[in-house]
Amino acid sequence: KKGKMNEERIGLLQEIGFFEEKPQKSPMKESIEEMWEENRQALIAYKGEHDTFFVSQQADKKLARWADNQRQFHRRGEMNEKRHQLLQDIGFFDELGKKSPKKKVAEKKKSLDELWEENRQALIAHKMEHNGSFLFHSKSKLGKWVEYQRRAHKLGKMSVKRFTLLNEIDFFHDEQMGERREEAIRKATDAMWEKTRQELVLYKETHGDYSVAPKSRLGRWIENQRRAYKLYDMPAERAELMQQMGLFPERPE
Repeated sequence: KKGKMNEERIGLLQEIGFFEEKPQKSPMKESIEEMWEENRQALIAYKGEHDTFFVSQQADKKLARWADNQRQFHRRGEMNEKRHQLLQDIGFFDELGKKSPKKKVAEKKKSLDELWEENRQALIAHKMEHNGSFLFHSKSKLGKWVEYQRRAHKLGKMSVKRFTLLNEIDFFHDEQMGERREEAIRKATDAMWEKTRQELVLYKETHGDYSVAPKSRLGRWIENQRRAYKLYDMPAERAELMQQMGLFPERPE
């Protein structure tokens, strides 16, 4: 920028490369780019299922509005080169103007399927190189693709064909293992909680009340339960059991 800095100071700062530093990308800009790419991936999926990039308002109002905005940016010349190239790579602009013949539409659909299959093959190669792992850096190209496949599967938006192809390479195995691990941890935590509660019941049967030493293991446990109850951070089943024991007052309806 032009300013009032004298030549001597400019020279000293140039010697240390002060003016050559590139500004760092802001987290907000990266977040916007990630959202844009998620919409592009959703558009690719829509094209694969409906043979068109003209998204129906009834099918996905948000995606339809986003796609229309991209067309307007393109027509007005307001789209940056990177985004233009990414949309051009998937044939997004080919539908502008005259409608393509059915043969060309089929070829474009095949091209999208081939692009998807290329990512699947890259996934297989990664798995072989990393001892069967499907873990990626979340911001890598393949990592984003993997995350989109998981999201599409959870939301029920994945075609049977693609699900079968990914299931053949045990893509969902890690996901299922994670769910089973979480369930096992939850059951173990519930069992430990109930065991401690039974100790408290036994304490009352022996001593006639719940007046355990505040700094004892049971005393600290009771305090933690009271805190969770006050903050509404306790499952309803646990809260009901503690109310039945007379430890917590019933909540007003």
